[in-house]
Amino acid sequence: MKSIWYESLNKSILTPPSKAFSIAWTILYFLITLSFIIYIKAGLSKKDILPVVLFVLGLILNFSWGFVFFVKHEILLAGFMIIGMIFLLVPVIILFYMKVKLSGILLVPYLFWLFFALYLNFYIFLNN
Repeated sequence: MKSIWYESLNKSILTPPSKAFSIAWTILYFLITLSFIIYIKAGLSKKDILPVVLFVLGLILNFSWGFVFFVKHEILLAGFMIIGMIFLLVPVIILFYMKVKLSGILLVPYLFWLFFALYLNFYIFLNN
């Protein structure tokens, strides 16, 4: 999905090479999926609807980000989408952790990656 447009942008010196992004996201999606499976296998009740809805909304934002950033070139909107992902993920981590500790812990690397992605995104916005 990356393009000549992306390659032409002024990026932070902390921007990893494309291959690193692929590896990081593979690991993160594995952890995200594992966290959700563990949470669901613990059994769902009515009170589990909120964290599941927040989790799904966060993934929808996550999957939409690439289109907004790489296709539409809406850098600022993409940054706010990452902020939205963070605001959705924090309560998910807490609620997952309260039910199944491991499920919440597995999402923490994703949270750190989102903060890093936010930095990279806004660096591009401010320097292009």
